[in-house]
Amino acid sequence: MVYTLYTHLENHYRKIKEWLPTLIETSKPLQKIPAALEGHDAVDWVPVDVTAQSLIELTLSRLEDDLTKNQLFDCFNIVNPQIVQWNDLVRTVSDFYQRQGCAMEVVEYNHWLSALKQIDPISENIAKYPGIKLAELYEDMKQLENRKVHLATDRSVLKSSSLANLQPLDGPLVERWLERWAF
Repeated sequence: MVYTLYTHLENHYRKIKEWLPTLIETSKPLQKIPAALEGHDAVDWVPVDVTAQSLIELTLSRLEDDLTKNQLFDCFNIVNPQIVQWNDLVRTVSDFYQRQGCAMEVVEYNHWLSALKQIDPISENIAKYPGIKLAELYEDMKQLENRKVHLATDRSVLKSSSLANLQPLDGPLVERWLERWAF
């Protein structure tokens, strides 16, 4: 399974039509953002350039291993071993928009979802609140609370110095993404 890749390089940004950027884009006009993400609170994102370097390192290590162990298959998880929680980052998001003159209250997930579901799904509202299109997904996230699988990184970190040296996601990186998404 491949998850969303993020970049922290200066002139790169990712597509914004995914569930979390859409949640943030919708939160701005709602003036509310969820304090928790219903079981998706562990943020283990890896910037795309680090992912690429890790793939190279893991591939090269596999070539070496194949020569010595004659293994046909192997598996590595490419996730950030330095997990942070969404509630450690949500204040960065709300403060970022506060500085732009848009107050954003940090609320419980159910409160945020309820506010979203109260919006009439007509075309002009969908343009302003794109999360309306993902309301069912956001509702399902509530049902799947605490079911997220935490992927082991022990072997990946042993074979990839890029993953081993990866820092946890922090406020300045989140702010760079917010600037580039330009909601």
